[in-house]
Amino acid sequence: MIDSINVTIANEPATLIQDGDSYVATLTLSGDEPGGILPYTIDFKDRASNSGVQVTASTDDSYVNHDIVPPELLNISIFSNNLDTTWAKPGDTVFVKFVANEELDNLDVTISGVSSEYLDDGAANYRGYRLMNNNDNEGTITFNIAYTDLGGATGPDGNATTDETRVRYDRTLPILSNIRMSSNNAMGDSAGIGDIDSLFFTASEPQRNVEVLISDSNVVPIQNGSDFIATREMLDSDPDGLILFSIILEDSAGNSTGDVTETNDGSFVWFDGTPPLLDMVSFSSTNDNDSRCGHYRRYIVIRF
Repeated sequence: MIDSINVTIANEPATLIQDGDSYVATLTLSGDEPGGILPYTIDFKDRASNSGVQVTASTDDSYVNHDIVPPELLNISIFSNNLDTTWAKPGDTVFVKFVANEELDNLDVTISGVSSEYLDDGAANYRGYRLMNNNDNEGTITFNIAYTDLGGATGPDGNATTDETRVRYDRTLPILSNIRMSSNNAMGDSAGIGDIDSLFFTASEPQRNVEVLISDSNVVPIQNGSDFIATREMLDSDPDGLILFSIILEDSAGNSTGDVTETNDGSFVWFDGTPPLLDMVSFSSTNDNDSRCGHYRRYIVIRF
């Protein structure tokens, strides 16, 4: 019977194998076959040489799609869930979003050199993602996307964005130095009502936010490069005593100095808003007869 069966796949003769009453026809694709749904034919005869109706379709709706177009990544971007999506710090999640020309398979996404999870958003849209930690290298975050299409064909790796986006990773905490305090009072460590209290400090790196409190009041510091000066006029409503301050600075990635409340050199300013009082004042003369009368060669005396 096998001699009376002819099978073609993609217009090429197929190899036929018989297994009892079943047959298997196979063809190794050379790459020259057309793309799309591969056609096939089955011609056969019975023992009496009667020809059957040529078969060109499956009975179970199965088919084979010959994919001759290699997959490729059309759009690639990278961002983070940081307040500034171009920066990341430990604990932030970095996403690599990409769109392909067809559905992908065998995806291998690495972010900062570590194999990462990914989400299939449908319609050949994907997102790789990874939580950054203290072991990751600082600087511009690298990534790589390896993949095949559903047919197993590989496309070129994706390791650069198509929209020039990038994410910089910073795990170094900013540091404040040269913190000192003084006033414009003649006694630099003291201040009275109307005096200006000045707080000086230097940041170790650029910041995206800095908050300064002097005596419980928000102060916007003046910046010159990495140096800052925060000033505040002392009021009669301020409490007497040591002038307290607080500095919190965040770098570009959001790493924080924490609440800094002490100077580096031990300097301080003491506020005294209470006017001094004289408890006792007397005014008299050395006149022996009447101290309320002064005359020639007698002293006038003020005691307090």
